[in-house]
Amino acid sequence: MKVPVIGLNVSAGALALGAVGVMLAPKVLPMVFDLLRTATKTGMKGGMVAYDKGQELISGTKDAFQNMASEARSELTKASKASPKKKAAA
Repeated sequence: MKVPVIGLNVSAGALALGAVGVMLAPKVLPMVFDLLRTATKTGMKGGMVAYDKGQELISGTKDAFQNMASEARSELTKASKASPKKKAAA
């Protein structure tokens, strides 16, 4: 079947499918957009949770290293006070 306005050969099935698509598009597209919106929001929420957990992990690791550093400094201070270095005779 030749479409007179555009001059293309189109089968009757393709023409019918296009007509059905045009009629269903206003009903189907909002549902598709709602699904995509929901999926996007869910992905964003997952990203936010992962970011927050990462921040907690980094904060905990930082605190642990700071505690170890202060303990090491304290042990060095105690060790230097317990055994003072002998001064060399001039």
